[in-house]
Amino acid sequence: MSGDWPNNRFPNNSGLCATIHSIWLFHFFTILNYSAPFFNFLISITYNLKLYYHFWCDYLYAQSTMLENLKQQVYKASVKLAEQGLVIYSWGNASAIDRKSGLVVIKPTGISYEDMVPGDMVVVDLNGNVISGDLKPSSDTNTHLILYQNFPLIGSIMHTHSEYASCWAQAGLGIPPLGITHANFFNGEIPCTRPLSVQQMNRNIETETGKIIVETFDTAGLDPMRIPGVLVWGHGPFCWGKDVQSAFDHTVVIEKVARMAYRTRQLNPVNPVGKKFLDRYFFD
Repeated sequence: MSGDWPNNRFPNNSGLCATIHSIWLFHFFTILNYSAPFFNFLISITYNLKLYYHFWCDYLYAQSTMLENLKQQVYKASVKLAEQGLVIYSWGNASAIDRKSGLVVIKPTGISYEDMVPGDMVVVDLNGNVISGDLKPSSDTNTHLILYQNFPLIGSIMHTHSEYASCWAQAGLGIPPLGITHANFFNGEIPCTRPLSVQQMNRNIETETGKIIVETFDTAGLDPMRIPGVLVWGHGPFCWGKDVQSAFDHTVVIEKVARMAYRTRQLNPVNPVGKKFLDRYFFD
């Protein structure tokens, strides 16, 4: 019948199929063999990217935690400065540095201590670029940065306009070491810088202030870790320390010894204590 398919229309082709299958398998394994290094490369890249991703997640989390911790420390120290009566209004400032990242947390400018919260602290790099923060960093930021760049062991800086220390600064006099209280924290006279020159006054004053502090220590051969503070002529004290707490302690003490020295000299114009006395009572 015309509708019937003849039995020999499609001959037995099992041998042909087997041949085609063998050829396909040969090419498949050949391609797989040549592609194995590529696939191994992709697997290696994927694995390394995963490690890189986790590393950066851990790093960013650690950095964020570190900065938040520094913000809390700088904020609390700033509030304590106000509580101690060492600053009023929005005067003065405090900062701290993370040496590994080179990032500095500093009090913002123009905000009162009563209105300030930890989140107001500003993060800048050592070039003064703002990394994070909605407010402007302290007007004395450049002074802090110069000190961090030149005194590598310090971890925190504080600046006030405290009354007696500022009186010595306005008189252009260093605070003489007259007893144990001074010697415990400062291993010698707390120096006062020279006045800024007319040329320096025409530049960035905060940067020049930092430079003149460094000049004062370099010229006199002073160790900033043994004399952790200075009076800026006509301005006031800057103090520092290895961390926020030590910088705060030195800021409190410099005002205390400034007052004691002033009153002592009113009672009796005694001479400063000697080097042996200073070394004997200095808190290393």
